[in-house]
Amino acid sequence: MVDTVACPQSEKTWQSLHAFMAACALALVLFVTPAFANPANEMRPQQPTLLLGIGAAAAPVFEGSDDTQLSALPFVALNDYYGFNFRPVQLSYNLLDVSGKNGAWSLRAGPAVGLAIGRDQDDDGDLRGLGDVDTGVMAGGFVQAGIGRISLGIDAAQEVADGHGGAVVGLKVATRLRLNQRMSLMPAVTGTWASDDYMQSFFGVTATQAAASNYATYTADAGFKDVGAQAALRYSLDNAWSLNWSVAYSRLIGDAADSPIVTGPGGTRDQITGRIGITRGFNL
Repeated sequence: MVDTVACPQSEKTWQSLHAFMAACALALVLFVTPAFANPANEMRPQQPTLLLGIGAAAAPVFEGSDDTQLSALPFVALNDYYGFNFRPVQLSYNLLDVSGKNGAWSLRAGPAVGLAIGRDQDDDGDLRGLGDVDTGVMAGGFVQAGIGRISLGIDAAQEVADGHGGAVVGLKVATRLRLNQRMSLMPAVTGTWASDDYMQSFFGVTATQAAASNYATYTADAGFKDVGAQAALRYSLDNAWSLNWSVAYSRLIGDAADSPIVTGPGGTRDQITGRIGITRGFNL
């Protein structure tokens, strides 16, 4: 069951985000306290092979939207099961997986395939007249290098199945901070480059679309479309169960930021996504 609520991101979404961050801060204050850190229940260092869980998310209705969609959803993830990894809407394979002594460095690379989520003009009144962008398939690959606690990643993919028809390259620099025996924080900075086809599909306005909507014609060219920062907080209840919070902020830039879909009354350059959930790990 998915519930959709339209609310101005500058008001209700910021209030929700502040409440979300306040809850995270309270949890941090409580759980970092030594009285809550029981060495007898310390998590095993290895990452579970399979993660199953459920959670809730608050995200923009569409890329560039000022409205927020609330949803409840299951979570499934697979970590290095005979080289295969799965995250929601993406499957990848570690074709290359090497590391240095005592994990001083690591390098992973391989192919990846996933869904290219489209856009339905019926999802929001601000999309009326723009038509639909069909959901497609992204095919590409990834490279992830680790040096100590720092991880640098790049992934690139091309849409290949009648979706937006564009290419996307994602960049990410992340680290993992162990706050105590139960809690870890994973901050990261991100950036995304997109091709002409992607940019025009989601941020451009053709003459036909302009005639059917309230937007002026606009051509969006290839380039970096966003930069951002994110943080994920994980609290281990025991060796299997964990609570998870995350928040991500991205700022639309370049031609994406100047699109009339974004600068119009229903859009914003500031995109915020928050998630909370509980997961159980299994070692296969």
